Amino acid sequence: MSQITAGADLAEAIDRLTNDLSSLSNVLRSLDHDVSTECSGLRLRLHYPAIRQARPLAEVMIEAMSIYIAHYCLPRREIDEVYAKKDQLPTFEFHAEMSRLDAEARRLFQKVRANPDRTGEVGELILYLLTEWILEAPQIIAKCSPSAPMAQI
Repeated sequence: MSQITAGADLAEAIDRLTNDLSSLSNVLRSLDHDVSTECSGLRLRLHYPAIRQARPLAEVMIEAMSIYIAHYCLPRREIDEVYAKKDQLPTFEFHAEMSRLDAEARRLFQKVRANPDRTGEVGELILYLLTEWILEAPQIIAKCSPSAPMAQI
């Protein structure tokens, strides 16, 4: 991902920040329904975990969503710095850097969830993924930045 230049067109800039999360369609389904009201063009869209044998596949959905925790928790700059080194690092070292990012994001996510005043992080992660995937509206600021004091998180 490249940095946004001052003269970049807004649509171009948003496109550079947008992630492809279409792989979630296997575990998170949607149902669209047109609604008849005085307001034209109203559409109801519901999202729910995939269902097998009358049971939601919540564990499968959580596992699929967990791979996006780094993008949710860490600053985009930090992730971009690792991707920028991809061609210079041996495969093993690049994998180690990616694993480090994932571990840091999971640590931050768990640290925030351990705070008794904060209980909605899993829901916020789901909303983040829906916003990025369905609305194609990228997150601009990391949720759990390592530099943010715990009182702010």
